[in-house]
Amino acid sequence: MKKLLLATAILFFTGFTALFLYANLRSLSITERLEPVALVTYHLAAPDNAAEATLSTRIRSVKGVTACAVNLASNLLSVTYQHHKLSAGQLKLDIEQQTGLSLKDAPVAASGGCPVHKVAGWYHSTLDFLRIH
Repeated sequence: MKKLLLATAILFFTGFTALFLYANLRSLSITERLEPVALVTYHLAAPDNAAEATLSTRIRSVKGVTACAVNLASNLLSVTYQHHKLSAGQLKLDIEQQTGLSLKDAPVAASGGCPVHKVAGWYHSTLDFLRIH
C-alpha cells in the first residue's frame, strides 16, 4: 500500500512538474501575446451633420479603445476595448463626454466569444495560471 501511494505521489509530482516547465518554456503565439479585449455595441442618436470617419476618430482617441465601427445608417456603434483597463460603464461615459452623443446599450446577437477558443480554453487557462513570466 505504501509503494502504491509513493508511486502515485511521484506520478502526480512528475506530471505537474512537466506541465509547469512546458507552460514556462514554450514560446507564445502572436494571439497569446495580445491583450484581451471585449466588444460592446450601442444605439446612438447621431446628429445629422455627423460624419462616420470623424466620430470613429474621436471614439478611437478614448483611452482603452482598440477599435470602433460607426454605422450611421443603422445608428449603431461597436467598440472593442481593453476590459481590464476600463469598465463598460466608464467606457460609455468617456465616449459620451468625448463625442457629445447619447448612447443606449444594444443587444448583441453573438455571445460569449468564439466557440473555437472555448474548446481548448481550460488548457490555455491552466497554462496561463502556471506561467510565471
